[in-house]
Amino acid sequence: MENGIGDYSSGELYRLLRTGGNKEGKPLLPVMPRYVIMADEDINAMIAYLQSDDPAVQADETAHPPHKPRLLAKGLLGFVIKPFPYKDQYSQKPSLDNEIAYGKYLVDAQMGCYFCHSAGLDKWGMENPENTESYLGRGTIFAAKEDTIVSPSLLMDGQSDVSKWDEIAFIGAVKYGQCAGKPAYKKPMHPYPMLDSLEVGPSTLTSMIIPGNK
Repeated sequence: MENGIGDYSSGELYRLLRTGGNKEGKPLLPVMPRYVIMADEDINAMIAYLQSDDPAVQADETAHPPHKPRLLAKGLLGFVIKPFPYKDQYSQKPSLDNEIAYGKYLVDAQMGCYFCHSAGLDKWGMENPENTESYLGRGTIFAAKEDTIVSPSLLMDGQSDVSKWDEIAFIGAVKYGQCAGKPAYKKPMHPYPMLDSLEVGPSTLTSMIIPGNK
């Protein structure tokens, strides 16, 4: 199969996931995540899954029409957006026993919580997430016809809603998109039911401290 990533080699998939560049090395639009600080262990696991026999990722003959970016997107792709360069060495995945380090890895490298829970979608510090403007401190606006959502703060500063949750409430919000006494969370927030409660609970909760107060 040649549609989509059907003819990508493992190395080409690695480049795609790491740098945001396609087979020809050309950059993709930022809606495609770049896993620039994720451990090789997890990048290689993603590639193994995408190339596996799992029914969920089997190729089919569907040929989608080629994407035709608008003039602004063409300009961004041509002059502004570039693939991320490779690093000489990538960080190792922390042990789950090190709750703060492991939680920070989940927040920054795996789930990318700061993408939405900071000042805006154009202010990411992907190589150093804490350099993102208003890191985890709220501010991204998601406007829709039926509603406008401003991403909330995730900092344990005594002011955010998250600061007032216990571990059970936090796990319920992250894994299932629900919190007691509140309606289910709306998109773009989505639940992570496949994460283990041990990962979501103490490790992630204790990592959301105010930067600079570690």
